[in-house]
Amino acid sequence: MELRQGIWQYGSDEVVKAYTLWQQCVFAGDETNDLSAASLVLMADLIVKMRKDLGLSKSKTISALDILRVFVNDTEAKYDDLVRAARDWREKFLATKHETF
Repeated sequence: MELRQGIWQYGSDEVVKAYTLWQQCVFAGDETNDLSAASLVLMADLIVKMRKDLGLSKSKTISALDILRVFVNDTEAKYDDLVRAARDWREKFLATKHETF
């Protein structure tokens, strides 16, 4: 809960959106689907955006691929499939339309 509070209080709009996508993907995963690949890429994207917020990375100096290399063995061979899974899930999630409050 403290992490979430810090994200919405101090994170940029991009960090809040990236956190939300990652968290929703993690929660959506179950035994009927395998969203672990998608959630890894979304987590890496969140880390990149957080580093930019903190001033640790300039634009385009570190990518989700660089972050994934820390967590995933054989990233080079798996990266395109990981990104495809994340993109597919993100597009499906964001396609849901809601009324504006």
